[in-house]
Amino acid sequence: MPPLIRKGWVRVVVFLIAYIVLILLAGTLLAGFFLVTGEQENAAVIYNRSLFMSFAVSVICVFAFRLYVDRKSILSLGLTTSDQLSNAVTGLVLPIAILGIGSLILFFNGNLEWININSDAGSLVN
Repeated sequence: MPPLIRKGWVRVVVFLIAYIVLILLAGTLLAGFFLVTGEQENAAVIYNRSLFMSFAVSVICVFAFRLYVDRKSILSLGLTTSDQLSNAVTGLVLPIAILGIGSLILFFNGNLEWININSDAGSLVN
């Protein structure tokens, strides 16, 4: 089947508008939930809930547009893993190797110095 909206740039604009509206609606609902329940949550809990809400809205919006506007299957987005193992290994190893080689070059040129830093990860949560 042909897409519901034929021009690609119009589909992008419609998707962007729908996404922004849904994110604002979800944020309003989340804020209303905190106001109605009277929960005094700390900033980390509010951040985590809003992050999850944003993720859920993103996934729902992409799936809905892929099925109903583009009229294609979800798997046609490229979510299959067939014959992609070598690309995945390259994508995981190559950035680490580039950063490691770059750090060693800077270290041996005298442009990089490692120092000890002590931090308490528990203080970031509280």
